[in-house]
This record gives sequence, structure tokens and C-alpha cells, in this order.
Amino acid sequence: MTKNFTKIQFDIKKLGLKFDKKKLNTVVFHNTNESKEHFIVKCVLSFLLRIMGHDIYSEGFYGNKKFDVIDLTDRIVYEIESSKTKKKVTQKEENITDSYFDLFIIDLKDIPKIDELFNFVKKQIGY
Repeated sequence: MTKNFTKIQFDIKKLGLKFDKKKLNTVVFHNTNESKEHFIVKCVLSFLLRIMGHDIYSEGFYGNKKFDVIDLTDRIVYEIESSKTKKKVTQKEENITDSYFDLFIIDLKDIPKIDELFNFVKKQIGY
């Protein structure tokens, strides 16, 4: 955890982020409708941010809007989109109503195929 965690936690609560300290630096599975690609990208993103020493929070609410991953260290909201359109980008930008956070959208349309990874794991566990 960062040395400034208490300040980060205070600032984020003040800005309306619903925050549960137990979920800090964990990856949360949203629901059964979340695609495997979306979840794997969320995991990889979170893993890389943690390796860089960043504190992260996933599947939380900022105001009344849900986000995929937020980098609490660099104050970046990451959204993972399966069909990135100008309209969706505008909607996501409107959700970030202050200058405390930046927005970064990851487009899943160019994700490499991950079926081989899933098939490997399925074979290993006899699925």
C-alpha cells in the first residue's frame, strides 16, 4: 500500500467513491454476464498496475456510475469496452465530473484470442 493511503482514502471518499478497504488491490468478478475477455483484461491491467506499485480498486462506484478499474496512485479510471463507440466514450467522459481522475478506455476489439489459455486450464482441471 502507498504511504499516502490515508490521504488517498480520504480524498476518494470526499469525491464520492464508495470505498471498501477490504477490496483494495483485488480484482472483483462483476457478474456472470462479464465476458472472459473483459475479466482477463481487467486482471492483466490490475496485475501490471500492482507490479508498478500502484494501489487499485475494481468494480466500484464513483458517484452512481460503476467503473472497471481505478488506479488510485495515478488517479486514472480504466474502462474496458467491448464495442468502443464515440457515444460510449462521451458517456464515460461525462461520468468523470471533476478533474481529480483521468479516463483511459481499453478497447477489446483488438484483444488477442484467449481461448487457448482457457482450453489449457480446462484440460488441466479435467473440465
